Amino acid sequence: MVNLNFNVSMSFYENQIVYNQTAEYVEKQGYVTISRPDNLKGGDRYSAYLWTSFPIVKTKLTFSMSCSGGISNSPVFINTIKNNTNSKNYSFNGWFNVTLGQKLNFSFGGNFAQTFTKYSIQADRNQRYMSSGAYINVKWQVFKKTFLESSYGFSNYTNKKLDFVRNLHKLNFSVRQVIGKKNQWELRLSANDVLNQNRLINQFAQTNYIEYRTTSTLARYFMLTAAYNIKGFEVKNASNRRFY
Repeated sequence: MVNLNFNVSMSFYENQIVYNQTAEYVEKQGYVTISRPDNLKGGDRYSAYLWTSFPIVKTKLTFSMSCSGGISNSPVFINTIKNNTNSKNYSFNGWFNVTLGQKLNFSFGGNFAQTFTKYSIQADRNQRYMSSGAYINVKWQVFKKTFLESSYGFSNYTNKKLDFVRNLHKLNFSVRQVIGKKNQWELRLSANDVLNQNRLINQFAQTNYIEYRTTSTLARYFMLTAAYNIKGFEVKNASNRRFY
């Protein structure tokens, strides 16, 4: 019952297309930046990934984890000066699955990721941005055909260079009822993002620009669903899964 997956990849660029930039001052307009695609020799990328899962207490407690890391070097010309961008990143995600009998199981864990980006010119724009989080997921079979499920997740995004810090809390609830002698009908009432904080956050540090994005998503909503399964729904508490 032990699972292990590991891979490594390496890429070398003999002739790649990059977007070189020149900036010039135009009267009455100010500075104008022009990007031009060019072929440029050089650049490399290395990455590694590991995932494993193993039981600590058979059928009761399982630990799973994944970790990854990467290094890349990318050249580009800015105002005819060659700039080398060096980027390093690593991440870790670990979680426990706990089964307390057939009616109650839950999982909890956390994750952390960090990226460093350095420029050979304009070193004042070097970046370090981080993200981290923790979560817990609970499934409880209250009665023979009634199930309660809840999940909570916390996420933090930080980029000190851009003075950007954002904390997000996401809370979900649902109750599920299987109906009929053959268990062919299911009703589910769910409350998603109860705290109304869900956002999509992306942070980038590329060869010649820096960007972070905060996007509104489908936040708090409530939904009632009815489903029919010709074979019937399972009335045993399914094994727990990660929150994200």
